[in-house]
Amino acid sequence: MRSFGRFRSIRLKMIIAFMLVSVAPMLVATELATQLVVNTFESSLQVWLYETSRFFFGNMLDERREAMGIADSIIEQGSIDTVADGSATALPSSVQKLMDALGYDVLVVYGADKKAVFASRQVSGLEEAPIGAEANLYTVRINGRPMLMAGALRPFERSGSRFYLMLGIFIDENYIGNINALKSFEMRLYYRQGDSLVQFYSSALGAQVDRPLRPALAEALVKGEPYVFRRAAEGGRFMGVYTPLLDGKQQLLGVIFCGLRSDIGIAGWVNRTNIFVAIFIVGSALAVLGALVLSRQLVRPLLKLANGVRAVSAGDFEQQVTVAGRDEVAELSDAFNKMTRELSRLRDVEARLRRQERLSTLGEVAAGLAHEVRNPLGIIKTTAELLQRSTSLNEAEVRRLGYVVEEVRRIDALIRDFLSFAKTPQAAVLLKPADVVERAIAFVQQVAERRGVTISLIDDAPDAVVRGDPGQIYDAVLNLILNALDALSGGGKLSIRQSQDSASVKLVFTDNGPGVPADITPRLFDPFVTSKATGTGLGLAKVFAVMETHGGAVAYKGGPTGAVFELNFPTATEHDAAPA
Repeated sequence: MRSFGRFRSIRLKMIIAFMLVSVAPMLVATELATQLVVNTFESSLQVWLYETSRFFFGNMLDERREAMGIADSIIEQGSIDTVADGSATALPSSVQKLMDALGYDVLVVYGADKKAVFASRQVSGLEEAPIGAEANLYTVRINGRPMLMAGALRPFERSGSRFYLMLGIFIDENYIGNINALKSFEMRLYYRQGDSLVQFYSSALGAQVDRPLRPALAEALVKGEPYVFRRAAEGGRFMGVYTPLLDGKQQLLGVIFCGLRSDIGIAGWVNRTNIFVAIFIVGSALAVLGALVLSRQLVRPLLKLANGVRAVSAGDFEQQVTVAGRDEVAELSDAFNKMTRELSRLRDVEARLRRQERLSTLGEVAAGLAHEVRNPLGIIKTTAELLQRSTSLNEAEVRRLGYVVEEVRRIDALIRDFLSFAKTPQAAVLLKPADVVERAIAFVQQVAERRGVTISLIDDAPDAVVRGDPGQIYDAVLNLILNALDALSGGGKLSIRQSQDSASVKLVFTDNGPGVPADITPRLFDPFVTSKATGTGLGLAKVFAVMETHGGAVAYKGGPTGAVFELNFPTATEHDAAPA
């Protein structure tokens, strides 16, 4: 006990002596470490908040560019000519369906006097065309409620008169609703109203106009800095970044504020006093280690989030960050991952819905064409064939009538191709996809041999069975084979591999041709998109329609050389029926 007490006494003296000797350098080291941690945290936080604001601003710019493209497409197709000249009081159903599918809220047509001649809904503030405006956003009112709208204004000519088409989408909770998943994060949007910058939207409160931006902040934002950081922003409740929105003349049009709440999470705890006390108590021996650990805990996740936001702003919605721990930064990382997954899913759903909408519209057009055109075509064809048999016609006249008959047959074939988009499976039976492939190969074998093309079937799942319409599946397979033969006109190889897993049966078509041009790959399965000089662009769109009606999918997977198409069928579940 005596030796133990002596040990305790020596130990206490050493501790006291160490503290007395090291107190001054420990204070200096603690101060330096405190500055390093706080400054690094604030710097990383600034970067992340700034990149987040630029991400949303980039979304607005993308929305404007997309609106310009959609508006140009509507103008080019002449879909709004009837409302422009006043002969119609409502939008054509195709345009309305397009707006609903893409999420656009307002379509306005202006006359040559720049006054609105048609509006899809009552919106105050769009009575006159905003010609010459440099803004990416427009201020409007819906039922007296102030709103911001992103969109595009495009001119066009009809019958010698100039018109303007405005297409817009409201900046509201539906536009940027995913940000609400971040509980400690808030985004606010200020926009110019007269001489003031007024708050138009808050991710926490929605659309509102009740708070002007302080003039001192507005003055700081026009000095050329990319953003202004405030540790005690918005009344001291946030650590936030103000990012300016400038027009083409570098005039301040609006401000995006992104901030972390100081009363929730780690942002409010990280200050100089707390860090200094924590490091001082731990001691000089642990000061460096504590600073490194704290920096690692605080800065690294934020840097990953900043890099993730940059990737997402560049269009990579597959970006994910590592979630470590259970603190607020981990919650922020988890919310970011959920947001990117949701954005990726929504982008895929949007693309699929657009394509389905186009195919549905094409089917409706096809049905109308068949009804209105086929009977007159039949009469023309029959009459021309009867005239050909007349003995009073000379050879040139008979040849011209032959041209008429041939062109009528070609038009009738095109109508049949159109009608395939409106068809549903007629005979849902169990069948082996490999049998359908063999039948299609046999049909084109002579053409393939003449072109020097070798076609092979590799069946890794000989017992694979799917349920569907044999005729439609045959058409889809034949279309892909014929496309490969066209690409391999100078000779080559086409291999078709069948495989199966627990949920699907796959047919993979691989050739060593030139592949699909990169500029049409994103629109490969859209109607009328083709790289062939004489093609109609309906073949792959038909393949897509067939796979959709069978609950499957078609995908293009281009490699370094050649083209790879994959048909993915759901595996049949009723095994008691015999395959067709």
